[in-house]
Amino acid sequence: MSESKRLNEEQVKADVLVIGAGTGGMMAAISAADGGAKVVLCEKGNARRSGGIRGANDHFLCYIPHIHGPEVWENILQRSIALQAGPTDLDVYIKIWERSYEVVKKWESWGINLKTDGHYEFTGHSFPGSSGRMGEPGKTDRLWLHFSDPELSTKLADQVDKRDVRIVNRVMVTELLKDRDGRVAGAIGISTREPKLYIFQVKSIIYNTGGVSATRLYPSPNLLGYSLAEPETGDGDIMAYKGGADMINTEFLYRHVAVVYGPFWGKASWIGVVRDAEGKPIAPPYLSKPDLENGDMSAQNTDAMERIWALGKGPVWMDTREITEEDERYMRWGFESEAMQPLTTWIEDEKIDLKKSRFEFAPTQPSIQMRARTGTDCMTTVKGLFSTIRPILARSAISGMIAGESAAAYISGINFTDLKMNSDQISRAKERYEEILGRDGTRFAGWDEAQWAVHQIMHRYALPPLRTENTLMTGYAQILRLKEKARQLLKAQNPHELYHCLEVLNLIDIAELVILAVNERKESRGEARRHDYPFVNPMLNKLLVLYQKGDKPSFRWEPFRPIPRKS
Repeated sequence: MSESKRLNEEQVKADVLVIGAGTGGMMAAISAADGGAKVVLCEKGNARRSGGIRGANDHFLCYIPHIHGPEVWENILQRSIALQAGPTDLDVYIKIWERSYEVVKKWESWGINLKTDGHYEFTGHSFPGSSGRMGEPGKTDRLWLHFSDPELSTKLADQVDKRDVRIVNRVMVTELLKDRDGRVAGAIGISTREPKLYIFQVKSIIYNTGGVSATRLYPSPNLLGYSLAEPETGDGDIMAYKGGADMINTEFLYRHVAVVYGPFWGKASWIGVVRDAEGKPIAPPYLSKPDLENGDMSAQNTDAMERIWALGKGPVWMDTREITEEDERYMRWGFESEAMQPLTTWIEDEKIDLKKSRFEFAPTQPSIQMRARTGTDCMTTVKGLFSTIRPILARSAISGMIAGESAAAYISGINFTDLKMNSDQISRAKERYEEILGRDGTRFAGWDEAQWAVHQIMHRYALPPLRTENTLMTGYAQILRLKEKARQLLKAQNPHELYHCLEVLNLIDIAELVILAVNERKESRGEARRHDYPFVNPMLNKLLVLYQKGDKPSFRWEPFRPIPRKS
């Protein structure tokens, strides 16, 4: 093997390692540093433009006590449950709601703009009958705060910089290191740009690595402009699982609705009516004419859209032909806040009149909801390992703040572990990575070939709703075969390709776990559906906990934690 493909080692020592920047990671780093910890923030890309806010974001889900009041708080639990794909630990989400305004105040003190014309504004993601575009006390029961600050990512990064947090960009963390008592002691990572192996010696770890994007486990139906190398590959989740953490929601998924061949996000910024090919609203109880304050909530209803196609009345259109000048200005502002400038540039270049046009909308492929189970302090079932809660912006920010506080408090009285006890694990990881780098020739395969294989298997055998135990188990056998082949045959010409290889190996592991978890939950709930069990089973209104036993996945059923009773 050439020296250029041998991995040199670099040691990094800190109290707290935060894996993944974005909203949750940067809030965790800030919070841990404010708690007195020495923090290192490790990001696979670049921390200043990372995660879901690398372009912008337009809604922050929050409860503001002096605006919403006690009546809205009494219904907050139902709002929280409605946002979940399946059963959930309610104590965690109530804690997030309780501290949401705290993050709003912090962000505003850091110069992040959450107001519109001097007031909080609650528009989009709203049904007719809810009230209050203006965020005035007692005048709104809405929780989606609409805002625009395209510099949100860099403003959070500036706060990280002010706290002397060390940022290590272009490094992918791959494995946890633990001490003899099962506590987190460190981690292994690789540079995505140079032949270097990172060894992190730490007292606690917070991971905020995103989930699995809707185009990594399942193929995108919109291949124009699609990259195989979408960033969200579940690295942190599979690392936590292999490190001993309990995982939940592996069987559940979420399907977004977006402009066909257009930007993935931004549906709540559109002002118009969602109509079928005959021009009829697909969900008349929602809207029959454009409404700036509400937006058409049927744009979030994948069932309604697919029913229109099944009735022979597709495609489905976002019809903006009745909007006013004010509507158009507001909608364009929303597009900017969602970083949809490529769409608006195309509209300008093609001289498209929004008041005379309609745009096709369709459901996307499923994204996976797998995550680590945590307590209200955001610690997983592995001592010293904390996790943020995805995927909504506000959850990431608030849970990041909580995780940072908790990690800083946890390390009090804990000493660093001598990582000599982990030398065998480190050596094995280094050997595996160098072996992939050292492979050459046509008998070996690139990471993109394995990615396409994942797409084909998941689309063919595990795409809801037409999945059954027979299809799932056939897909499972194919995934196991792919796993073995990928371990033997993946090659990388450089560190950049190596990290893509490791991402795909993670995706193969996640595909295996998803198939097994879906097969274990013998019902259809939310959008996690099966053809052989088409109904909700009320006896399964509990958590399916996934954990590793030996080197095999195992499951157990547990009740979700309720809201703690106040004494």
